[in-house]
Amino acid sequence: MQIQEIAAAEANQYLVNKQAQFIDIRDAASYAKGHIEGAVNLSDDTIEAFLKGADRQQVQIIYCYHGYSSLGACAFFIEKGFEKVFNLTGGHEGWLRYLNDA
Repeated sequence: MQIQEIAAAEANQYLVNKQAQFIDIRDAASYAKGHIEGAVNLSDDTIEAFLKGADRQQVQIIYCYHGYSSLGACAFFIEKGFEKVFNLTGGHEGWLRYLNDA
């Protein structure tokens, strides 16, 4: 299974246009320190409730710290029937670099 990557600049266009759900899979303390605006923080404890009400047609952009753990989360979402799933290249750290360079 090929996981699609999305660069921070392109992901930001989805954010600005409110065309995607951002999913943060980092721990709750890291999420509380800072996250992409509107991102949902998911863990093993919250994933089932999220899946019950989620729109499987909506674009999902998933991120972790550096973009590696989120690859597995992307595969999980694809297996659960989500059609438009992207891994944020560089994760949250890549996002912060993008914001600092913009």
